[in-house]
Amino acid sequence: MTKIKVFLLVKNDFDLLDDYIDHYTTLFGRESLVIIDNRSTPPISYPDIIVHRELDSFSNNTKFMTKYMHMYASTCDWILPRSEEHTSELQSRQYL
Repeated sequence: MTKIKVFLLVKNDFDLLDDYIDHYTTLFGRESLVIIDNRSTPPISYPDIIVHRELDSFSNNTKFMTKYMHMYASTCDWILPRSEEHTSELQSRQYL
């Protein structure tokens, strides 16, 4: 079976995060999700989803995404990076 890791870089995007999680959990399972939280207030926390918290400037989002994609590359066959600009797709339901 093909293993996919889905990465989402977020900051205070609470209103769409549950939709994102529901959607990608249905497609790939909760074990496939990796959330990179950039100083959300309060910090994002899900007991059964991998969440990494970054405290550096959000302008380094490419660096964060690359760092974690490399970290998990050996654990999957495909990587699907998503960021806040993609979360608007959830509102219109035009995603993946």
